[in-house]
Amino acid sequence: MINAKPVDQRSNRWWWPVLRGALLIVLGVVSFAYPLATLVAAGIYIGLALIVSGVLLSAHALNRRHTVSYWGVFLAGGLFEAIVGLMLFLSPGLAAVSLPLALGFWAIVLGITQTINAIDLRPESGSNWGLNLIAGVAAIILGLLVFANFSIGVVATTTLIGTSLIVLGAASTYVGFLMRSMPNHPRVTAETPPSRLTRPSDRDRAA
Repeated sequence: MINAKPVDQRSNRWWWPVLRGALLIVLGVVSFAYPLATLVAAGIYIGLALIVSGVLLSAHALNRRHTVSYWGVFLAGGLFEAIVGLMLFLSPGLAAVSLPLALGFWAIVLGITQTINAIDLRPESGSNWGLNLIAGVAAIILGLLVFANFSIGVVATTTLIGTSLIVLGAASTYVGFLMRSMPNHPRVTAETPPSRLTRPSDRDRAA
């Protein structure tokens, strides 16, 4: 017996991703309009994530204290993460200041590693080590500019957050309208194997 199960209603739920995408786009625009508020909100969110990560890392260290000799390193790292996260979560001003500085520090570290990698690749033919060197030096300069001028860090951080939100929102909206254009098809299932449906019975053969 062949049964048709209920119609697939994906195209009727197209407005969910469209609504989500519109919300993300609005948040992205707000990020550009209110950079300091964006930094505070992002800092609080990162602080909460660090608290959870620190607690989990500390619990993991205590759980392995009898099997790993250096469990204290994990415990110290977990406590440090939790303390930093708590500071960011409870101090919005610190969160707003720390994010650009963290971005600048990350850019400097990334630039140093990129520069070292470029110098290491220099003897290799076709390695494009010159491009890697330029990218590394540019990242170092960007990080130093962020430390020298706080406004540059604010602009860089909020631009990254706002652009990411708008791109994600546009992608979600596109998926929603794509779902809208999908036709509704009933999902047909066969409870009886095709061979039993098409094979004539012995009585039919005798007739």
